[in-house]
Parts: sequence; C-alpha cells; structure tokens
Amino acid sequence: MKEMICFTFEAMIDVPVDFVFACLNEDKHVLQWNDFIVENVYDGDEQDLKEGSIFITKQKVGKKIIELEGEYSKYNPPHAAEVKTSTKEGVGFTRYQLIDKGSQTHFKVEVAMIPRNMYYSILTKTFKWSFKLMYTEQFEKFVEYTRMQYKMSKGLPIELTP
Repeated sequence: MKEMICFTFEAMIDVPVDFVFACLNEDKHVLQWNDFIVENVYDGDEQDLKEGSIFITKQKVGKKIIELEGEYSKYNPPHAAEVKTSTKEGVGFTRYQLIDKGSQTHFKVEVAMIPRNMYYSILTKTFKWSFKLMYTEQFEKFVEYTRMQYKMSKGLPIELTP
C-alpha cells in the first residue's frame, strides 16, 4: 500500500528552535498541551532517546485508553523527529520538522499512514478530513503553550486573551 498524508500543520513560532523542540519532545511539556497522551513509558530514561528508541505511548481516544508501541524512526534534535506506530489499521507516522529562523522557529508536523490493506485504505481516504478536526486544535494549543512557556522562562509579560 502507498503512504497517505492525512494531516499537515505549519506555524511560525516566535521562540528559538531548542526551546520549541523541548516543548514538543519532553513529557513534562507534552502532557500539558497534548490532550491525547496520558503517559509515555521508555525503556530507560527519556533523556537517552535516539533514533531507533522504542517506547509505549498510552493515549486517550474518547473514553478509552490505548497503548501503542512507538519508535523514533528519525531523531535529530532540535530539527526533526519522526515517530512510527503500528496498529491493526496499518503503520502511522508523525513527522516533526523545525527550522531555525534565529529568534523564531518554523514548525511543521505531518501525519501519514500506510494502510494495512484496501479496506483500511478506503477508510483512511473516507475519513481523512477527521484528522484535521482532531489535530489542528492540539497543535494550535502546542504553539500557544510554547510561546507562554518561553515568555515565562524569560520573565517577559504574558498577554491574556479574553
């Protein structure tokens, strides 16, 4: 089966790339902005992650908690990471790209899937629109969280939106 791009999100974040990567990758941050992830369990310490590292991610889908085995199929801090998961539906990829623009970071995430068979290929094509509904809010929340955390770390004023 052919890989299908299901979702793409891009944003320019007024925060240096190292800080953005930390907010994207460290569980102390991820658990604050990502409503789906309940816990990640690593074989060893989170600080020892590298390409090929395998972990268990516990995620909340509706009222159900599912456990998936994730693998960092690409890990190049602070510029890129790719997590691969396998399910009965197929192989999923979440790819993160961060481009250093000095005091800003161009952030891009792409969610892709290689369906296991024709049935899941048709389902993925049919419901691809739902990825946008699921993920846009999460990554907008990530961008806002990262900006707020950076300002707080620098003692800068934080604008509160009504």
